Formats: sequence, structure tokens, C-alpha cells
Amino acid sequence: MFLLGGVDKLRHILVDGWNALHAHPKLARKLCSGRAEAAQSELSAMLESVHDWYCVRITVVYDGVGDDISIVRRGESLTFSEVYTPSFMTADEFIEQFCAASKRPQELLVVSRDNLLRLTASSFGVSSLSPESFFERASETEEAVRKRAALNKAASDAEWSKENPFSKLDELASDIESAFKNPPLVSKRLRKKMRKSGGKGGADGKGGAHCSKKITGMGDGGKLKDGSQSNTKISIGGKPASGKAIAELKKILEFRTGVRSERIRNK
Repeated sequence: MFLLGGVDKLRHILVDGWNALHAHPKLARKLCSGRAEAAQSELSAMLESVHDWYCVRITVVYDGVGDDISIVRRGESLTFSEVYTPSFMTADEFIEQFCAASKRPQELLVVSRDNLLRLTASSFGVSSLSPESFFERASETEEAVRKRAALNKAASDAEWSKENPFSKLDELASDIESAFKNPPLVSKRLRKKMRKSGGKGGADGKGGAHCSKKITGMGDGGKLKDGSQSNTKISIGGKPASGKAIAELKKILEFRTGVRSERIRNK
């Protein structure tokens, strides 16, 4: 993509300001509605991509008022300027004088649809382009700048991810959550704390919940002594107890209860 032949030779673009504004339909409508400053601001924004992409100096020249030439810079770059001529000089005359005084006219490009201005610039060895053609190329350049910016951002993010020591924090958080969600090993001290707090982490160290219900309140067939059905799940060692294990446990309790009663009678 190029503006004019050899970009390597192009160093400075002179834009006939009001002429260029009237050549762009959208900007021309803003001029007609009395929003000249907004139109100028938008023109500068359109030219900014060309300025940045080609690394060239851009000077937009407007017919001005007053006794002196004034230079306005909307941004911080010294190579992007708006020039307002004094009241006794038109923008065309300023551009013609600039081309005539240039020591390197082959590095200049004049943007205007004023055929007389373009012919005069050509006589000094300066290239020219119509605003319509320039805007078309500027639009292509703006799209190229967006694509390049996206590629640069992607490359920068990839490089940052490689070198940034904080890039693994998300993975670390995930690992921590996984480790404490179902811990395979829990110290005795931690198990004790978890039991006191009512949290997870059973005696088996695998997060099994402890049964805080006493079995002595159970009758036959998993019923309470008052005959109602119990919804309490019995666990032994942090695991759900099987029917066989419960039966054996009841026998042990009944045996111990019988032994204790016998001892009391003997006393």
C-alpha cells in the first residue's frame, strides 16, 4: 500500500485545508451546518493514521486572519500541524511559496483539487494528489493501523505472559481451590480445628463428615424409641455405615450394656 510511488522519498504532505474539507461529503455537511471546528478536528483525526503509518510530516493549511502566520498543534507531535495564513495570503499562495522555496521538492506532496495549485506545484517538481484519492488511501491506512495495532497487542500480551511472574496466579488459585476442596492428606491438628469449626475434613482425612448423632437413641430397624423413622445417616470412620456394620455395632452396645447391668447387680 502506498500514497505515491516511492514512500521512501515522501517526507512532507501539504494539505489544502478548506479545499480538502469541501471535497469530503461528511466534512462538507458539517461546514454547511456551521460546525467548522468539528470538521477540522475530524480531518486531523483522519490524517493522523497517515502521519503515524508513514512517519511523515503533515501540514494542513487554512486561510486565516490577522497579520501573522499562526501554527496550531492539536497533539504533542511537532510533525503534525495546522497553519493559518495571515489575511493578506491565501492557503494556495502559502503552499506555492513553500514549494518554490523547498530544497527537496521531491519529498513533498500537495493534496488539493485546485488544478492551478497542483500545476504550479508540479512546475517546482512537487507531486500532487486529489483529496478524494488521498482520503481513499487514508482510509486504507487507518484500517492497516488498526490491524497492526491488534497484532502488536497480541504479540505484546504473548511476550508479557512469558516473562511476567504474575501470569501464573490464576493457575495457582485454581490449584489451591482444587487442593482444599478434597484434600487427600490432613494433619491431626488441622482435623481437630475443622471438627471444632464444624467444617469438612473427616477422621479419614478425605473430607468425610463426622456423625455427631449418638447411636444409643436408635431402636430396631433404624427407628427411634418413640417408633418414628430416623433420617439420621450413621457413619463409621467418616464413611456411610453398612447394614452389617450397624448390626455388629448394636450387638457390641447391647453386650456392653448387659455387662454393665450385671456389674451393677453384683454390687
